[in-house]
Amino acid sequence: LRADRTFDKAGIARQLAHVYLRRTQADVLTELPERIEVEEWVTLTEDDRAEYNAQPVNIMLKRRAATVTEAKYERLEDLIAEHRHADRKVVVFSFFRQVLDDVSDMFGGCPQITGDISSAERQRIIDGFTAGSGFAVLACQIEAGGVGINLQAASVVILMEAQFKPSIEWQAIARVHRMGQSRSVMVHRLLARDTIEERLVQLIAEKTQIFMHFAHDSSVRDASQMAV
Repeated sequence: LRADRTFDKAGIARQLAHVYLRRTQADVLTELPERIEVEEWVTLTEDDRAEYNAQPVNIMLKRRAATVTEAKYERLEDLIAEHRHADRKVVVFSFFRQVLDDVSDMFGGCPQITGDISSAERQRIIDGFTAGSGFAVLACQIEAGGVGINLQAASVVILMEAQFKPSIEWQAIARVHRMGQSRSVMVHRLLARDTIEERLVQLIAEKTQIFMHFAHDSSVRDASQMAV
């Protein structure tokens, strides 16, 4: 902390670098296939906009209203149709239970993974998703399905809304883009123009930059072959 109470980012990074070890996927999983990320910006319909504007000034209600929209669901249907034609498995992530219910209704009653199901039921769903041949859709609550499970049978990730922290998105994507994945992974982020999501995307970018400033560089990693 400088005298003017601003952070000395470079100084902090230098002090941490010799004692801090960070290993990324690129360091240790050099055989991973490529990951392609696409921002899918949609424009709300008049009805979507009216519903969005009618919500009180509450960040969660605004996020939900920007997600449960005709515009996003139409784009989702288009994306799913493309990946169905290519015979790919798709994992759709959302924070909102209503979105998961809607996705399940839209795509043949596809299974859901939420924080409410037992670990045994969760594994049964994952085994069924993995064992089936060809196209399939799985809907996951992002904070329940984003950690501790392996979904490398899929090759497509669809994020239905912007999250508050980049790590939440990274962890969800890493359920698919991980050791054992043999195909290129496509990541779609569905985002609504002229909504709170524009600010959330900006915040995610800023938080990512801060993380890179403070935590990305590691002289311990650079100095030791054991780190890779």
